[in-house]
Amino acid sequence: MLRPPPLNRALTLDNRTCAYCGTPLDSENQTKEHVVGRRFVPRGSLDGEWNLILRACRTCNRLKADLEDDISAISLAGREWFNRQGTDKSDLDEIRRKASGSKSRKTGKAVIDSQEDLTFELPFGPGNTFSFSTISPPQVEHQRVYELSRLQVSAFFYVITYDEATRIGGFLPEGFYPLSPAHRPDWGNQLHRAFMKSVANWHLRWVGITASANFKSIVRCHPDLPCWAWALEWNRNYRVIGFVGSQAVTAETYATLPKGPRRNNFTF
Repeated sequence: MLRPPPLNRALTLDNRTCAYCGTPLDSENQTKEHVVGRRFVPRGSLDGEWNLILRACRTCNRLKADLEDDISAISLAGREWFNRQGTDKSDLDEIRRKASGSKSRKTGKAVIDSQEDLTFELPFGPGNTFSFSTISPPQVEHQRVYELSRLQVSAFFYVITYDEATRIGGFLPEGFYPLSPAHRPDWGNQLHRAFMKSVANWHLRWVGITASANFKSIVRCHPDLPCWAWALEWNRNYRVIGFVGSQAVTAETYATLPKGPRRNNFTF
């Protein structure tokens, strides 16, 4: 059954276990956790909109906060990069503020100074290659993207399965299988389109749009088998998709997706 979040207020859980790792919580190790971090989206965008607030252990809370720091700034910086003419001044100021105040874990420099020089080589006639260089927006390490995705999806799965009587939710079953993320100009790539088509008829269990559409989330479950599909969209620029659940079912669905560098090579 679909559990929609409230439209303009927080959905708050009084949970007894950490929604991310399952550790029993007490007064010494529990923290109040905003699943959509207030600093993860543009300043003020969560005012008057829903959020999911629950309890997490201090270890998971610190991990998630560290992941959110540079990923937030990089996803916003990419939005300016790809839409320089369509971003208003207040948004640009906010993007540049965050990009100046956050350090890229990949480059060790401020996000605003972390654009990357890329060189490509293509075959050009017998025995020859043609190379060209370009500049890309700041990049985030994919493993950090996948770990933050896992935490956010864990929270949504926890609330979907939350039992008010026991004050405990369920945890992600078996494996977590993210696919290659994409910036907004690449959302229509072959892999993302194939993924959306393959899960379109799965049962809808969670849909959440908040922070003036700067955060979107969706979770679907297979109609008959123990497998879930999920998608996250960050700061109107960065989209992550994937599966969670039974290895056998996931592997079967995964095998139908286009092969190539965009598709992670999981071992099932």
